[in-house]
Parts: sequence; C-alpha cells; structure tokens
Amino acid sequence: MLSINFMKKIIFFLLLSLLYFSQVFGVSQGKNSADKKEDSFIEKDARSSKKVLPAPSASSNASSALAGDMKTETPNGPQAAYVPDENDVKSFVYRWFAWLDHRVEDFLFLYHVSKDDLIMDLPEAKIRSHDDFRKWYQQAQSNIVDSHYEVGDIKVKVLPKNRYSAEFFVSYKSKTSKGKMPDIKYKESWELSVSGAGRLTINRCIVKKIK
Repeated sequence: MLSINFMKKIIFFLLLSLLYFSQVFGVSQGKNSADKKEDSFIEKDARSSKKVLPAPSASSNASSALAGDMKTETPNGPQAAYVPDENDVKSFVYRWFAWLDHRVEDFLFLYHVSKDDLIMDLPEAKIRSHDDFRKWYQQAQSNIVDSHYEVGDIKVKVLPKNRYSAEFFVSYKSKTSKGKMPDIKYKESWELSVSGAGRLTINRCIVKKIK
C-alpha cells in the first residue's frame, strides 16, 4: 500500500498542475479576445478614415486647360469662374508672347481671340476674323526660324462691362533662314473681354512700330 505522505504529495502535485493549466488557458483566451477586439477597432477605424475622391469629369477640355481658363480646380471639380483682375491680364499678356516664342499651334491663340468683334491692326496685316489670323500666323512662322519677344511696362485698366485695356512695349528679335534680323520695337494697345468661363479674349490689338 502507498503511504499517506506519498498520496498527499501526488494530490498536491495534481492540484498544482491543474492550477497552472487553468492560468495558461485563461491568459491565452484573454489574449485572443483582446486581439480580436483590437483588430475589430482597427478595421472599423480604417473604414471610417477612407475618403473616396470623385473621378475627374469626362467633360474636361484639354485645350481649355492649356489655354488657361480662369477656373479654380478642387477635389470636387471646378468652382465657378472668377472675374480676372489686373494681374491676370498681365499674366495673359506674358503667356501670349511666350506662345509666340515657342511657336505653338494656332488654336491656342484663337481660343483667346474674339470671333465676332475683332480688330487687329498689325504693321504687316489687318486681321478681322479667325481665318485672317490663321493666314497671318502661318505666313509669319514660315519666314521665321527663331524669335524672341521681350515685354515690358504693362499698364492695365479695368473698363466697364467686364472689359480691360492693356498697353505695353515689345522688343522683337528674330532670325530667318538668311540670318539675324534687326531688332524691332513696338507699342501695343489691347482691349480684352471676359467669356462666361472667365477666359480673357482679345477684341482689339493695335500694334505700332517705334522708330
């Protein structure tokens, strides 16, 4: 027969074993529960923090973006056009001559040239329509290999009925296939209007050589 002391040791050992396994199992269960709860909170927070921006409008006009309509873009699409100020007019004048420097396609210019109310008096041409402008521009580009315009002293006035006047001086440097041409200085007087999209449009352009 087993002694009483030996039986007591076995019982004590079994109780310790049961206590140990109950603690380990409890901690494991608690950790799993906590992990699941934390994962649930993370997933919920991730869902609530996602913001889906609307896709760009398919009606966006590429030529409009290149030509520089006066619109403000936001994640929700273009806001209403604003009325250009004097700095917008000056910026447009510089952009116009940068286009001439880079000899861009004529449609960019025509986007800012009035169709119905146009008078452009240049030393070499009188332009009254888009067709007249195209012919002048093509002829000018065919003769010029390289050109550069320097614009200065731009003065802008705000006129009634969303119109503006701009007066400034231009120094023109060019080179043809025969070589460099003499520098020419011009005084230019413009009158501009604003389209419904806030686009600046040239209605009058009077250019005179300065001797």
